[in-house]
This record gives sequence, C-alpha cells and structure tokens, in this order.
Amino acid sequence: MKRFFLVLLLIILVFIGFFLASEYLRKTRIERIERDYTNQSKRLAEIIDNELTNLKVYPRDVLEKDEEMLCKGKTRWLHITKKVLVPGSHLLDDYKRGISKAIQKVNVGIIDSSRSDKSLRLDIGIEDFPFYSLTLTKVPSVGIIIDDFGFRKKANNTFLQMELPLSFSILPGRPISSIIAKEAERKGFETMLHLPMEPHGYPEKNPGEYAIMSNMSDKEIIRQTLENIKNLPGIIGVNNHMGSKVTEDKRIMSTVLKELKKEGLFFVDSRTSRNSVAYKVARELGVGSGENRVFLDNERDIDYIKERIGLLADIALKEGGAIGLGHVNEETARAIKESLPLLKDKGVRLVYVSQLVK
Repeated sequence: MKRFFLVLLLIILVFIGFFLASEYLRKTRIERIERDYTNQSKRLAEIIDNELTNLKVYPRDVLEKDEEMLCKGKTRWLHITKKVLVPGSHLLDDYKRGISKAIQKVNVGIIDSSRSDKSLRLDIGIEDFPFYSLTLTKVPSVGIIIDDFGFRKKANNTFLQMELPLSFSILPGRPISSIIAKEAERKGFETMLHLPMEPHGYPEKNPGEYAIMSNMSDKEIIRQTLENIKNLPGIIGVNNHMGSKVTEDKRIMSTVLKELKKEGLFFVDSRTSRNSVAYKVARELGVGSGENRVFLDNERDIDYIKERIGLLADIALKEGGAIGLGHVNEETARAIKESLPLLKDKGVRLVYVSQLVK
C-alpha cells in the first residue's frame, strides 16, 4: 500500500511539473511573439487572389503555390509563395499596377521586387516581413474563339466535352442559343455574343435576324445591341458575325462599343474586312479589345486547320499572344485536339480569349 501511494505521488508530481513547464513555455512564447500578422497575411492573400482573377489569371495558370508559418524575432506571419503564368503579349507593369492598388486595402506595400524581360517577382508585406511572394512569368499564348453556336449540331457536344480553355461565340435568337450558353458556362468555357452585322454584298450575303445594319439610327443600334446581350445572359465578350460593311463605319462601331463598355464586355474584331476600324475604335474608347489574326477553318480539312493553328502559334511566339477564329464543326475540334502537342513543343499555351484582350 505504501508503494502504491509513492507511485501515485510521483505521478501527481510529474503531472504538476509537466503542467507548470507547459504554462511557462506558453507564457514565454506569448511574451516573445509581440506582433502576429497571421490574420493580415491571410486577408492579403484573399485580396491578391481576387485581383489576379480580375487580371484574368486563373487557377490553371498557377505553376506553384506554397504556405508556411514564419517567425523572426518577436514577429510571426504566414508566408505565401505563388508562381503564375501570364500571356507574353501583356505588360508586366500592368499586373504590378493592379496589385499595388489592390493591396492598399490592408496597409501593406511592395517591399522588394526583381524583374527580367519575361518575369516579375513581387515581395509584398510590411518592413522586412514578406507575407506574399508573387512571381509572374510571361509565356507566348494563343486564344481560340469558336463561332456560330446556336444550332443543333453534332459538333456542339464534341466541343462541350473538350476540357480546354476555349471561348464559345453564340449567335443570338437561334434555336438553342440560350441552352448552349448555359451549358458552356456550366462546364467552364467562356461565352461570347456572336453579334450579327451587315456585310458588303447584302442581301445576297445575309447576317440573319438581330443584325446591326448600316441604315440604323444610333437609337436602333443601341436597342438591337442590348436586346442581343440580354438574349444571352452570362456572356463576357462580343465578336462580330460577318459585318464587313458595318465594321468599317466609325459611327456605328462607336455606338455599339459604348454600349459594350457600359455592360462590362470586351470586344474582339473578327477582321472580316481589311478596312475594319472596330479594333482601333475600341482601343480609343477604352473597351477591352483584341482582334482575330488567323481564320482557322476556311477549309474544313484537318491538316489545313492544323497548319493554321501552327501559324497562329508562330504569331504568338513573335508577339507574345494571338487570337484565332474557328467554327462549330468536327474537323476543327479534332484539329485543335491534335495540335496540343505542337503548341507544347513550340512553348505556346492555349488560354481563354479574355486573357489576351487589352
């Protein structure tokens, strides 16, 4: 019995000693950590990630991400490292300006930066404590718009099953326009309005219903443009269907583009006319814009389309980025799939068209 009480006493003393030691270490740590920036670090990460999304940097563009708790002296913080890819056609300073403005919300700044022609690193935090280290690397990129969705075609399902960053441009008011728009958005594709416009040679060449015509007043142009936009909820951009005549008219394009700007939509000039002023006017008005550089499938032949995709990639290698246009058909879908190894070999990425507009 005596031995039992001795063992019990020993256990109690050990427990008390362990408790006192734990309390001492806890209090010592509290006294040592005078500044804890963990919550501020997490809030900063949310702001930067949101701004990257605003700048069209998406999860598929993230090369690397890491998080770790760091201590220095009496300061503790969460340090996040992220490396992302961005289109080579964009200016790294544009990303820097956007991030610099966004981080003002949490009272931090860029405490260090380094750059080369193709890469920019930003260390963001307070004093000597970097909370977020962001590296942006430019890569030649191509974006592909697939035109003429809105009809029941076998190729619809083929494209909808492709897990690629493609942009689908949908004609307004067609039999399944709204169905395609909803399904494409649900599956992660970008959706655009394929806005019908009057071409040269009308009426032999007919853009169909809901078109912007050269004899319309500004009021009629605005009404028709907004009606088409409302017909396809969820769209983020617009490109012209036909329109070789209308896109040469500064008055008409200015009227259309001002409405797109109000609606927060970008515009890609399909370049159906060499004399188009659409892209130039869009830039002058401050509308996010781009222009088609290569029609991919003027011939519905897989080898021909693959050659055109190769040409698009070569333009991207020279200029950093390039947009091409294809159409809803099985040949184009297959050619895109079969061209992925070629793009990889050339060091060119396939990205959403929205990532290439400026």
